[in-house]
Amino acid sequence: MNNRIFVILFSIALLSGCSDDTTSPTSAGSYGLRAVGSFRTPGSARDICLIDDTIYVADNEFGVTIWHLEANGRATPLDTIPTFYPTQKVAVARQSGLVFALASTNNFGGIYGFDRNLDQYAIWIGSKGIEDFLLEDISPDSLLLVHCETDNDGIQAHLYYYDHESSFWAEDIRGSYFARSRAFHGIAKSGTYLYAAQGEWGLMILQIGSGVRPEISITEVTSLDLMGNTLDVVVDSAANYAYIACQYAGLAIVDIGDPTSPVLKSQYPIEGVDDAFKVALDGKTVYILDRENGLFVIDVTDPLYPVLTGKYLSPRPSSVTVRASDHSVFLTDEHRGVIMLR
Repeated sequence: MNNRIFVILFSIALLSGCSDDTTSPTSAGSYGLRAVGSFRTPGSARDICLIDDTIYVADNEFGVTIWHLEANGRATPLDTIPTFYPTQKVAVARQSGLVFALASTNNFGGIYGFDRNLDQYAIWIGSKGIEDFLLEDISPDSLLLVHCETDNDGIQAHLYYYDHESSFWAEDIRGSYFARSRAFHGIAKSGTYLYAAQGEWGLMILQIGSGVRPEISITEVTSLDLMGNTLDVVVDSAANYAYIACQYAGLAIVDIGDPTSPVLKSQYPIEGVDDAFKVALDGKTVYILDRENGLFVIDVTDPLYPVLTGKYLSPRPSSVTVRASDHSVFLTDEHRGVIMLR
């Protein structure tokens, strides 16, 4: 890895006390969740990805910072991956180990795939308007990357494979769906279907197919109007429900048992939520992030009647994810770093 940058990062981490946040484990006005660990990052934590006990943080101007999570909820800095622009989102392909970062400014940037074994960037998708992306591991030597944009580039899919003879990652096939005057903010995948949050236009469902080389087919199936501006979406493939963050309109729950004919089960305006922009799922519990008021916990056991069961106030929340092994919730906050909740 880039040792000089890592040493600088590690020194800053020690000086700022990033491995042990001494703030109170509870936040006034919060209930149902309690902070059991936290640590500050050198930059402004924007997103998080968990791989066992390794934490990858999209740390804005500091690129991707990598940490080892201790049993006591503290974290030790391990490494850093520099990016050319402020880093907003991070994801890791488990089988290949590639680390992907969405890093951009108003005019430049894109998605960068970094190979830590070779200490170099292996994949780059240039675009200034990418809002979200997802990864799907196919094998250690191949992966699918789908991203959505807020400008006229719509949704694009890229299938990559590792060329052992030439020792580099190559794009095999790609596909695009263009939607003029539409802005896509969040995307999820279940089977061969894509679910896209498209702002004031609600939820769009598309089908992604194998197509004919060199093209992947992406076709619109249908759209569903929803209250508010849809900004993020997560899918429960087993239960056939999609959960959508709808800004001022809170949470929408949609039955996607038949993706060609989705049914709105409930639209839940959450008390205290004015700007829902991120959503995460853990079984029958949905986590909604509000830009000003923090994290809200909702029981969706009955999709017709969701119930608010907890909240955690945070000054500048940016992302939320759940570790499946113990149901711990990890919240990133641009002012407070990473907070582990239970």
